[in-house]
Amino acid sequence: MIISMIAAIGENNELGFQDRLCHKDGDDMTRFREKTMAHCILMGRRTFDSCGGPLKGRTNIVVTSKSEKMKADKKYSGVIFVSDCAAGVNVARDLGEGELFVIGGASIFEQLFNMTDKLYLTHFHESFKHDCVFPFVSFHDWSIETDHGYVKKANSVDYNFCDYVRNVDERYVQFPALIV
Repeated sequence: MIISMIAAIGENNELGFQDRLCHKDGDDMTRFREKTMAHCILMGRRTFDSCGGPLKGRTNIVVTSKSEKMKADKKYSGVIFVSDCAAGVNVARDLGEGELFVIGGASIFEQLFNMTDKLYLTHFHESFKHDCVFPFVSFHDWSIETDHGYVKKANSVDYNFCDYVRNVDERYVQFPALIV
Protein backbone atom coordinates (compact mmCIF):
# COMPACT_ATOMS: atom_id res chain seq x y z
CA MET A 1 0.00 0.00 0.00
CA ILE A 2 1.22 3.48 -0.85
CA ILE A 3 1.07 6.03 1.96
CA SER A 4 0.52 9.55 0.63
CA MET A 5 0.15 12.91 2.32
CA ILE A 6 -1.93 15.69 0.87
CA ALA A 7 -1.66 19.24 2.20
CA ALA A 8 -1.75 22.92 1.32
CA ILE A 9 1.21 24.81 2.79
CA GLY A 10 2.53 28.35 2.89
CA GLU A 11 6.05 29.49 2.04
CA ASN A 12 7.33 28.37 5.44
CA ASN A 13 5.38 25.08 5.57
CA GLU A 14 2.48 26.73 7.41
CA LEU A 15 -0.56 24.47 7.65
CA GLY A 16 -3.11 26.21 9.78
CA PHE A 17 -4.11 28.54 12.56
CA GLN A 18 -6.64 27.80 15.31
CA ASP A 19 -7.82 24.56 13.68
CA ARG A 20 -8.40 26.16 10.27
CA LEU A 21 -6.38 26.01 7.08
CA CYS A 22 -4.10 29.00 6.53
CA HIS A 23 -5.66 29.63 3.14
CA LYS A 24 -8.63 28.09 1.34
CA ASP A 25 -8.76 27.97 -2.42
CA GLY A 26 -11.46 26.38 -4.58
CA ASP A 27 -8.96 24.79 -6.98
CA ASP A 28 -7.06 23.26 -4.06
CA MET A 29 -10.28 21.89 -2.56
CA THR A 30 -11.23 20.37 -5.93
CA ARG A 31 -7.80 18.73 -6.22
CA PHE A 32 -8.13 17.37 -2.67
CA ARG A 33 -11.56 15.93 -3.44
CA GLU A 34 -10.43 14.35 -6.73
CA LYS A 35 -7.29 12.77 -5.24
CA THR A 36 -8.91 11.38 -2.09
CA MET A 37 -12.33 10.28 -3.40
CA ALA A 38 -12.99 6.54 -2.93
CA HIS A 39 -9.82 6.13 -0.82
CA CYS A 40 -9.14 5.74 2.88
CA ILE A 41 -8.20 9.02 4.53
CA LEU A 42 -6.37 9.14 7.87
CA MET A 43 -6.59 12.16 10.14
CA GLY A 44 -6.41 13.29 13.74
CA ARG A 45 -9.52 14.12 15.73
CA ARG A 46 -9.07 17.90 15.53
CA THR A 47 -8.78 17.70 11.73
CA PHE A 48 -11.90 15.52 11.71
CA ASP A 49 -13.75 18.06 13.85
CA SER A 50 -12.66 20.93 11.57
CA CYS A 51 -14.13 19.06 8.58
CA GLY A 52 -17.55 19.21 10.22
CA GLY A 53 -18.00 15.44 10.11
CA PRO A 54 -17.06 12.55 7.86
CA LEU A 55 -15.95 13.36 4.32
CA LYS A 56 -18.35 11.66 1.92
CA GLY A 57 -17.18 9.09 -0.59
CA ARG A 58 -14.12 8.11 1.48
CA THR A 59 -13.34 5.76 4.33
CA ASN A 60 -12.66 8.12 7.24
CA ILE A 61 -10.10 6.81 9.75
CA VAL A 62 -9.64 9.06 12.77
CA VAL A 63 -6.84 8.83 15.34
CA THR A 64 -8.05 9.83 18.79
CA SER A 65 -7.43 8.98 22.42
CA LYS A 66 -11.24 8.96 22.81
CA SER A 67 -11.86 6.25 20.20
CA GLU A 68 -14.18 4.12 22.37
CA LYS A 69 -16.38 7.09 23.31
CA MET A 70 -16.59 8.31 19.69
CA LYS A 71 -17.34 4.81 18.35
CA ALA A 72 -20.43 4.72 20.58
CA ASP A 73 -21.78 8.02 19.21
CA LYS A 74 -24.38 7.35 16.49
CA LYS A 75 -23.62 10.61 14.65
CA TYR A 76 -20.22 9.14 13.70
CA SER A 77 -21.65 6.04 12.07
CA GLY A 78 -19.31 4.71 9.40
CA VAL A 79 -16.21 6.45 10.78
CA ILE A 80 -13.39 4.20 11.95
CA PHE A 81 -11.78 5.43 15.18
CA VAL A 82 -8.34 4.16 16.17
CA SER A 83 -6.05 4.92 19.08
CA ASP A 84 -2.83 5.48 17.09
CA CYS A 85 -1.40 5.98 13.62
CA ALA A 86 -0.12 2.41 13.33
CA ALA A 87 -3.63 1.07 13.89
CA GLY A 88 -4.99 3.49 11.27
CA VAL A 89 -2.47 2.36 8.65
CA ASN A 90 -3.21 -1.28 9.46
CA VAL A 91 -6.97 -0.69 9.09
CA ALA A 92 -6.45 0.79 5.62
CA ARG A 93 -4.19 -2.12 4.65
CA ASP A 94 -6.72 -4.66 5.98
CA LEU A 95 -9.42 -2.98 3.87
CA GLY A 96 -7.29 -3.57 0.77
CA GLU A 97 -6.52 0.11 0.20
CA GLY A 98 -4.02 0.78 -2.58
CA GLU A 99 -3.21 4.37 -1.56
CA LEU A 100 -3.89 5.74 1.91
CA PHE A 101 -4.16 9.53 2.11
CA VAL A 102 -2.95 11.18 5.31
CA ILE A 103 -4.76 14.54 5.53
CA GLY A 104 -3.56 15.98 8.86
CA GLY A 105 -3.13 17.50 11.28
CA ALA A 106 0.43 18.44 12.00
CA SER A 107 1.01 15.73 14.61
CA ILE A 108 -0.31 12.98 12.31
CA PHE A 109 1.85 14.28 9.44
CA GLU A 110 4.88 14.27 11.74
CA GLN A 111 4.25 10.74 13.02
CA LEU A 112 3.83 9.21 9.57
CA PHE A 113 6.21 11.35 7.51
CA ASN A 114 9.07 8.84 7.50
CA MET A 115 6.74 6.13 6.18
CA THR A 116 5.32 8.27 3.39
CA ASP A 117 5.83 7.36 -0.28
CA LYS A 118 4.15 10.33 -1.99
CA LEU A 119 3.37 13.96 -1.26
CA TYR A 120 0.61 15.93 -2.96
CA LEU A 121 1.38 19.52 -1.97
CA THR A 122 -0.23 22.79 -2.85
CA HIS A 123 2.46 25.43 -2.39
CA PHE A 124 0.90 28.82 -1.66
CA HIS A 125 3.42 31.55 -2.42
CA GLU A 126 2.78 33.62 0.68
CA SER A 127 3.46 33.41 4.41
CA PHE A 128 0.54 33.02 6.80
CA LYS A 129 -0.13 33.41 10.50
CA HIS A 130 0.05 29.88 11.86
CA ASP A 131 0.25 27.64 14.89
CA CYS A 132 1.13 24.40 13.10
CA VAL A 133 3.45 23.43 10.26
CA PHE A 134 4.00 20.60 7.80
CA PRO A 135 7.16 18.57 8.45
CA PHE A 136 10.38 19.82 6.85
CA VAL A 137 10.82 18.24 3.41
CA SER A 138 14.40 17.57 2.37
CA PHE A 139 14.19 17.69 -1.40
CA HIS A 140 17.30 15.52 -1.60
CA ASP A 141 14.98 12.69 -0.56
CA TRP A 142 12.13 13.56 -2.92
CA SER A 143 11.68 14.03 -6.68
CA ILE A 144 8.96 15.97 -8.43
CA GLU A 145 6.70 13.46 -10.14
CA THR A 146 4.42 16.15 -11.58
CA ASP A 147 4.58 19.93 -11.40
CA HIS A 148 1.19 21.19 -12.47
CA GLY A 149 2.52 24.70 -13.07
CA TYR A 150 2.43 28.04 -11.36
CA VAL A 151 -0.97 29.70 -11.06
CA LYS A 152 -1.20 33.46 -10.69
CA LYS A 153 -4.59 34.50 -9.40
CA ALA A 154 -6.06 37.95 -9.38
CA ASN A 155 -7.15 39.02 -5.89
CA SER A 156 -5.86 35.81 -4.35
CA VAL A 157 -2.68 33.93 -3.47
CA ASP A 158 -0.49 32.48 -6.21
CA TYR A 159 0.20 28.75 -5.91
CA ASN A 160 1.32 25.60 -7.64
CA PHE A 161 0.44 21.95 -7.25
CA CYS A 162 3.36 19.51 -7.02
CA ASP A 163 3.35 15.76 -6.61
CA TYR A 164 6.51 14.25 -5.12
CA VAL A 165 7.80 10.70 -4.80
CA ARG A 166 10.37 9.57 -2.26
CA ASN A 167 13.83 8.92 -3.76
CA VAL A 168 15.20 6.60 -1.16
CA ASP A 169 14.30 2.95 -0.83
CA GLU A 170 15.35 2.71 2.79
CA ARG A 171 13.12 4.68 5.15
CA TYR A 172 13.32 4.94 8.88
CA VAL A 173 10.30 2.89 9.89
CA GLN A 174 8.71 4.11 13.07
CA PHE A 175 6.22 1.25 13.24
CA PRO A 176 7.96 -2.08 12.51
CA ALA A 177 4.66 -3.93 13.01
CA LEU A 178 3.40 -2.33 9.80
CA ILE A 179 5.95 -4.08 7.59
CA VAL A 180 4.35 -6.98 5.78
